[in-house]
Amino acid sequence: MLCINEFYFFYRRKLTQKLAETEEALSSATQKASNAEKAKNRLNSELEDALIDLEKVSFYFAYDVDVSVVSLEKSSW
Repeated sequence: MLCINEFYFFYRRKLTQKLAETEEALSSATQKASNAEKAKNRLNSELEDALIDLEKVSFYFAYDVDVSVVSLEKSSW
C-alpha cells in the first residue's frame, strides 16, 4: 500500500509542476500576444499617417503640375 501512495504523490507532484510550467508558458504567450497587438496598432496608426501625408503630397504635386501646364499653355499662345 505504501508503494501505491508514493507512486500517487510522486506523479501528483510531477503533474502539479507541469501544470505550473504550462500556466507560466501561457502567461508568457499572452503577454507576447498583447505586445504584438500593441505594436500592430501602433504600426497601423503610423501607416495611416503616412498615407494621409502621401495623399497631401500627391494633391500638391498634381496641383503644381496643373499650374505648370497652364503656364506653359499661356506662354505658347
